[in-house]
Amino acid sequence: MITLLLFIPIITSLYLLFINNSKKIKMIGLISTLINFFLSIIIWIQFDYSNPYPQFFFKYTEYISVGIDGISLLFILLTTFIMPISILAGWSIKNNIKYFIICLLGLESILIGVFVVLDILMFYICFESSLIPMFLLIGLFGSKPQGLPLNGGKVISTRIYASYQFFLMTLAGSLFMLLGILFLYAQTGTTNYILISTSYITPYAQTIIWIGFFLSFAIKTPIVPFHQWLPLAHTEAPLSGSIILAALMLKLSTYGFIKYSIILFPDASYYFTPLIYVLCVIGIIYSSFTTLRQIDIKKIIAYSSIGLFGPFVDIISINAINYMREI
Repeated sequence: MITLLLFIPIITSLYLLFINNSKKIKMIGLISTLINFFLSIIIWIQFDYSNPYPQFFFKYTEYISVGIDGISLLFILLTTFIMPISILAGWSIKNNIKYFIICLLGLESILIGVFVVLDILMFYICFESSLIPMFLLIGLFGSKPQGLPLNGGKVISTRIYASYQFFLMTLAGSLFMLLGILFLYAQTGTTNYILISTSYITPYAQTIIWIGFFLSFAIKTPIVPFHQWLPLAHTEAPLSGSIILAALMLKLSTYGFIKYSIILFPDASYYFTPLIYVLCVIGIIYSSFTTLRQIDIKKIIAYSSIGLFGPFVDIISINAINYMREI
């Protein structure tokens, strides 16, 4: 079932390369995403909530295995639900529609990969790979080109500037997570999520690794003051891109906070709880007042998304950390 979820979008993308009819391309892309949505519904129905271990487990190689737990199930359902909506939102696009649909299908496959892989290094690879199709969606299919003056008198398109700012800032932040993964491997001798979750990691090591993961997730979320890329990316992205940014891309860090930072590093999460609360409160106040000043609907969505993340993280942190401390 997981293999179907992963490869249906990829196979569809390869098939679309040989089709030139715009209506047929859009219809095939929509049908592909709907099939994935129905598959995720079947997985949801068959999922056993009494089983604490990853289900629908499948091992491709010694280092690559996939499975679905209660956390990833919800995000898979969200992803497969949003993708058909995103294709319908971009139905009026005429230029390069083939590559637009391929970007969406590729992004769906990558996002599902983020939620099903059971190896932290593979999670990082999928986590970063999601930047590429979103970079193309903003840069190629964003709003009408507008000039943005740079130093030296040069002028660059705002959507190109937004796509590069989004890509480079989030990529730079994720390098800290890569360093954290390397340090974690040095401590445990593996990057397998299941093995790491049963390994003992000293509080000192947890603190160092947690900081690396936090910086990456904080920029991708984004948490104030790491939010500079989001308003411009939201504004310049096509409607489909804005939907995916708000509904899926910003949720990748939420997933990472829950499944990796809190579960694997409970002592460090407990130690840094006051810091998270302070940043969330600042984000709520700052983004709320900034949202009131906006007149562009996409900027309103962007800044309100920053504020909405704060109370969500607070609730998750309080419940999850207290539960882990009790264990």
